Amino acid sequence: MKKPEVIVFVIADSLRYDVCYPGIKKLMPYLSSCSTHFHQVRSPACWTLPSHASMFSGLWPHTHGANTQIRKVRKDYPVLAEQLKSKGYYTAMITTNVVVTDIFGVNRGFDETHKIWKEIPDQGAQWLYAMLGYLWRPRFRKRVVKTFISRKQSDDIENLRIFFRGYGPDIFTMARERIETLRKKKKKKIFLFLNFYDTHFPYHTQDRFTLDAPGLKKIPEFMQLIDVINNTHLMKNNYQPNMRIMPHIKDRQRRAFERFAPMMDSFAQWIREEIPNSTIVFGSDHGENFGEEQWLYHFANVTEGGNRVPLLWSSSGQTRKKEIKKPVSLMNVYNSFCYETGAGQKKDRWHLVQHPEKSLSVIQAYWYNANGKTAPIFKRNQFAFNTDRRKYIYRDNTWYEIPVDNDSKTHALPLSNKTNPVEEVRMSAQLKKDLLKVWNEYQAFERTVPF
Repeated sequence: MKKPEVIVFVIADSLRYDVCYPGIKKLMPYLSSCSTHFHQVRSPACWTLPSHASMFSGLWPHTHGANTQIRKVRKDYPVLAEQLKSKGYYTAMITTNVVVTDIFGVNRGFDETHKIWKEIPDQGAQWLYAMLGYLWRPRFRKRVVKTFISRKQSDDIENLRIFFRGYGPDIFTMARERIETLRKKKKKKIFLFLNFYDTHFPYHTQDRFTLDAPGLKKIPEFMQLIDVINNTHLMKNNYQPNMRIMPHIKDRQRRAFERFAPMMDSFAQWIREEIPNSTIVFGSDHGENFGEEQWLYHFANVTEGGNRVPLLWSSSGQTRKKEIKKPVSLMNVYNSFCYETGAGQKKDRWHLVQHPEKSLSVIQAYWYNANGKTAPIFKRNQFAFNTDRRKYIYRDNTWYEIPVDNDSKTHALPLSNKTNPVEEVRMSAQLKKDLLKVWNEYQAFERTVPF
């Protein structure tokens, strides 16, 4: 395989698989027609930090260590940007998500990182973002006093702009400019990573955030959005999402994707026309919950809505659509990038498109503190894996089992008829070996997670 001159890796944050399909062909006709579509991809983790750490390292959350309790990426293992730099790629990141920047160490190895909210002219007062952050996101409250002292925490508050406007057009404009400039001046191969918040809460259906309901009906819509972002479901044992409004909020994400998708498609076509020898990858870092298992948002879950994600891979020279329905892990985009560029160790170089059977579909979730108010019933870590159209979930020392693509609407998942599915399920000898290793390592790591 010829090494691509340009690699563009695009993540639409929090985007569920079923929000994209079946409409992705209509919304992204170019990219859809020349990509490999993965229909059974699960993120190894349920929120931005551990998921990106896995994609950038090829390691499980229990290995790289970044989770809801330990919010920092370790520095003692190589990451994708570093690996690609060693192969002559100039590495650049443009992001709307503060989590994937220097604050948590996720941008290690990038030659340049652009925080889009800092580079677009300010259209709001700093005090207003701080006040809204205090009301909208309780976990900022302890940091408000420090905001004007610490630069990084100031970044955190400024980043609240992303909640009130969509930056999709701005990122694509900057991405085109950076590619053109870098190819003209640096004359190097390029790895460009883009993270979009438009499909993340509160789901930007327009350039500016607006509530959709008319008149006084805006009040319950706003209150349900507050419940989502404040993780209210983790604080009340019998919390019930407003299921009359929840489908509407899910539809907000769908319409946000409908706004974003044509921009992505146009950008992909422009890249391929300008640089035929290019690889374009589009996906999501994790999904979102809209009432499945009475769950909201995305912390501390292993639900299908929260972990099944879209993934389209278009390698240089690909002109036809291909579909893969085997269960795979999003973590293995790392191996695929290593394969296309010759980066990393030899054992790491294999491609999801060519060898999806090598991928182990495992999900890990570690309990979320929710500002110290998490109910005892939700102070639990979880392990899940997918095989043979079944999903096995381990929580509170019990195994549960459901068909894939079929979230339970209640907390009472069906018990598995297997004592320990890790040992009893049928799969290839190598995958079974990998699964047993991951399971044992997870159990050891779980004992180190604070309660």
